[in-house]
Amino acid sequence: MNANNSIEFTMKNVSKQTLHITILISKIAPNFSLNLTSEENLLMTSENYLKFELITLKAANFCLKFHPKGPGRFVSVALLYLGTNTTPYYNLTFVGVNEMPTLIPSKSRITFPATYVGKTMFDIITFTLDIETDLSSFSFASNKQMFVTVELLDYEILENDVTKKYTSIRAKISVYSEKPIVATSTVTFRHSSGSSCDIEIKFCFTYCPLTLHVETMVHYEDNPYPYYPEEIQIDLYNYMEKSSQFLERWMFYQGFRKELYPKIPETLNALSIAMTSQAKEKSKGINVSYLNFIKRIAGPLLKHIHKVEVFDADETVRQVKDIHGVYGEIIKLLKSRGANIWALEAKFLLSYDQFVIYVTNVPPKNNADKFFIQEILNDVTLFKRLNKQCWIDFILQSYKVFILDSCFFDCVCVSSQPRDILNTLINWYNDQLRAHYAQCLKGETVKCIKNITTDLCDGIAIIAAFLNHCSFLKDHFSIYSTENECKTDNGKINNACLIIEAINQLRLNFPISSLDLLEPNFLQMFFLSITLYVVLPMFKPKDIIIFNPPLLKSSTRKVSINPASQESLTLAYFLLDNSKNTFSVEKIAAGDSGKKVAVNVTYNANFVDECKSILLVHGYNKTRIFDTYIVFMLSGRVETFAPLRKCKVSGPNYRQQKVDVFVSSPFTATTTFRMFVLDEEPFIPVVLEENPKRKFYATRLHLIDKNVTLSGMPKESGQEVLEHKLHFLLICLNAQISNTWIWFKSNIGEFFIKVTSQPRCDIFLDTLFVKVPEWPIPPCSCGAECECYRTTLLMIPHRNDIMIKSLRGALIERASEKMVEIFDQLIDTSTGRIILGMLLAEGGTNMPDVQHILRNETSFRVTARSLEPRVDRVTLAQHTEDTLALPITVPVCDKPEKFSVTFTSECGMDVRTYKVVFTENE
Repeated sequence: MNANNSIEFTMKNVSKQTLHITILISKIAPNFSLNLTSEENLLMTSENYLKFELITLKAANFCLKFHPKGPGRFVSVALLYLGTNTTPYYNLTFVGVNEMPTLIPSKSRITFPATYVGKTMFDIITFTLDIETDLSSFSFASNKQMFVTVELLDYEILENDVTKKYTSIRAKISVYSEKPIVATSTVTFRHSSGSSCDIEIKFCFTYCPLTLHVETMVHYEDNPYPYYPEEIQIDLYNYMEKSSQFLERWMFYQGFRKELYPKIPETLNALSIAMTSQAKEKSKGINVSYLNFIKRIAGPLLKHIHKVEVFDADETVRQVKDIHGVYGEIIKLLKSRGANIWALEAKFLLSYDQFVIYVTNVPPKNNADKFFIQEILNDVTLFKRLNKQCWIDFILQSYKVFILDSCFFDCVCVSSQPRDILNTLINWYNDQLRAHYAQCLKGETVKCIKNITTDLCDGIAIIAAFLNHCSFLKDHFSIYSTENECKTDNGKINNACLIIEAINQLRLNFPISSLDLLEPNFLQMFFLSITLYVVLPMFKPKDIIIFNPPLLKSSTRKVSINPASQESLTLAYFLLDNSKNTFSVEKIAAGDSGKKVAVNVTYNANFVDECKSILLVHGYNKTRIFDTYIVFMLSGRVETFAPLRKCKVSGPNYRQQKVDVFVSSPFTATTTFRMFVLDEEPFIPVVLEENPKRKFYATRLHLIDKNVTLSGMPKESGQEVLEHKLHFLLICLNAQISNTWIWFKSNIGEFFIKVTSQPRCDIFLDTLFVKVPEWPIPPCSCGAECECYRTTLLMIPHRNDIMIKSLRGALIERASEKMVEIFDQLIDTSTGRIILGMLLAEGGTNMPDVQHILRNETSFRVTARSLEPRVDRVTLAQHTEDTLALPITVPVCDKPEKFSVTFTSECGMDVRTYKVVFTENE
C-alpha cells in the first residue's frame, strides 16, 4: 500500500544464469502503467509488453503508476514469462485503492438579490481540493447555461497544518438575462480525480418595482439578501426597519383590525397554528387574525390551495408539517401567478422551533440544502434574519400577485415585454397635476413628478388627485399650501395633515402620518399611490339627491345601492360634512331580490340656507384588499317657510314700553339662540346682520337680550312643552299696526315668529287745562251754532316733544353717541331733517314709518270726545314752538263727562290725543 499514486520496486536475478524476461502489460491499463527505469537491461518495449535481460545477481528497477478514472478499489495482473516459455512463470498482481480527494466550496448556495433585466451580477467563490492540481483538471456544467456563466480565475498550492499540500481555486459565477426570469440553477464542478461539488444558484431578473424596492439602496455585492440586513448597514437597515414597521401597520388595517397588532415575524409565527387543519374549525379570538389577513390578501383564490394530507404519529410533527404544507401551497399559488419567488421556501416561514422539528423529520435531499440548513441551524440569529426577510418577501409578493397583477393591471409580469408600474403611477400623478393647475392655478408652472418617493413629500400631487376625483373636498383643501409655501416644513406639514384627514374621512384605512410624508419611504409611498390610483375613481359622485321641504319639516328619499362588484359586501353608510346634523340615513329592505340594497336618506330642514352633505357607501369584503366606495351628493334647500308662532303686543304711541311674548323651541335639544329683528317679512335667501354696525336706524321692536336659551321639546308625547317668556322694548313711532319678525338662529337650527304690534292711540299724549268762568258751564239756548260762553279755545302745541323723544330713543338702540348728537342737531332745522331722512334711509329704516315725524308741517283731522271742535282740519308746524288756538264748544251734559281731543294726520301715521280738563277762573 502506498499513499501516493506511484510505487517503485526492483526485481533481482538470484539464479546462476542470465534470464530473458517478458512481462505482458496490456491488461493493467487503464488504471495502471508499468515502466522499466533501468534502461541498460531493456531489450524491447511496446504498449503490450516489456522485454529485458537480467544478468545473474543483477536487479531491474520498475515504476508502477496508479491513475484510476474514478474512485474505488482496482486490481490488475501482469504476466511474467521466462525465455521462450508460453506458460507464465509468475503473476505480478497490482492493487490500487483510489481515495477521492474532497472538493469543498466556500458556499454551497448563492442567492443573488433581485435586479433589473439586462444587468449582470456575479460572485466569487473559492474551492479547496486536498491534492495538488491545476486549473486544467477542472470542468463544470450548469443546467441554466443561458443565464449562468462560470470562469475559473486562478489557483494556489497551499499547505495545511500537517504539511499536506492542497489546492485553492477561485471561480467567478455570473448571471445575466435579457428577459424577466425567476430561476434556480445548479452548477456542478468536477476534478479529474473524480471529485465534484454542486453550487445552487438562485436569481431573479424583473421589472417589478416592488421586488426591486431596495435595488437603489445597496449594490448587489453588499446586499445581505436573503438575510435581513444588520445594523452595521445603516442606510439599508433603517430603510428596511421603516418598511417593516409600515407593513405591520398596513397589515393591521388589512385583517388584524380590532384583534391584534402584528409584529413581523413574531406575531405571524405565533399565530401560524391558525393555518393548520386541526385549528380551522375551532380557531377563535386572535388566532383568526392571521386567517383574516391571508383571506384579505389572497381573496377568493384561497380555494385553489389544496389540502395537504399529513400522517404522522407525533402530534407536534404533524402540526408543523401541516403548517408547512399550507405555506407551501400558498407559495405554489403565488408562483403560478407570476410571483418573484426565488429564495423564499415554506420551511423558512416557520419559527425556529418549528424549523428544527421539520428539518429533523424531513431531511434535505441535496448537498446544497444540507450545508445551508446546517449553517442556519447552528446560528439562531442568522435564521431569524432569514425568517424576517422571507416574511417580508411573502407579504410583498402576495401584494404583487393579488393586487398589482391580478386585479388592476394587465399581467405581463413574466412576459418579455417590460412593464413599468412606476411610470404608470408617475404619469397618473402628472395628469392630476395638469388638470388641477388648468382648473385652479391657471398661468402657473405645472409641477412635475419624477420620483414617487421624493416628489410626493409636499403633498401637492396627492391633493390634486383628491380634488380631481372628490370635488366635495374642495372646501377641505381650500387652505392647502402651494409649491412656494412648501419650501418650508410648515407648508409640507399643513398639506400632510389635510391629506391624512381626507384619508380618514373617506375611510381609506391607510396607515400614514405627517412624518411619513416628510421622510418618505418608497414602499409606503408606492402602496399609497396604488391605493389612490385604484380607489379614488370610485369617489366620482354617482348621483345628486335634492331635498326641498319647508322650514322645520323633513323630506325622505329612497336611494338604491347597487355595487358594481359581484361579490358579497358588508355595506356601511357614512354622512360626510354633515356638521349641522340635518341629514340622516337608515337602511331598509330592498324592494327586489339580488344584491341591490336601499337606504332612506332624510333631510330635516332646520336651516334656511342650503345644506350639503355626502352619503358615502363603504363596501367591505374580507376577500378583497380594496374596499368599494359609492358617493351620493346630498343637497337640502328650503323653498318655503312660515312663522312658528304669531304673537300680538300693544303699547302707547310715542312711548317706550316693555312687552312680552311666549316662545318654545321646535327642536329636541336645549340650546342658545341668537335673535334678529326683521322689519320686513323674510324671504329666501334670508339676510341677517351677524355683526350689526352703528347706523341711523329706527324700528318699532327692540331686543333687550340678544341671546336666549330655549329648552328642547319633550321627546315623548304628552309631556308639557316648556315655554320661555321673551322681553322686548316696544317704541311705536306711528299709529299703524305693524308686523315684526323675530329670527332665532342656533347651531342646531333656526326658526322665526311673527309679532304684530298695535299702538294704543287712546292713551293721552298730554293734558290740556282750560279755564272757564264757571264749571260746570250752565246751559244756553244758542243751539248748534252756539258761540257764547260755552265756546272756548284749546291751546294746542305744534311741537310734539314726545314724538321726537321716541324717535331719538329708537335711534339710541343702534346709533353711536356721536350719531345721537348729530340727530339732536339735525332735527331742529328743515335742512337737517332732510339730511336726517337720508341718513335714516341709508341705515335701512322703513321710511313710511318715520316720514311723518320729519315733515315741517302736517295737516290733521280734528275729532273730540264730549266736545265739539269748531274746525275740522288744522295744520301744525310740528317742529316749531307755536301754539294753535283751537275753538271748541262744550255741549250740555246731564252727567259728568271725560273730555279729549284727537288729531289724526292725513296719512294716518300720526295720532295725538289730548285729555281736556276744565277749571274755573280764580
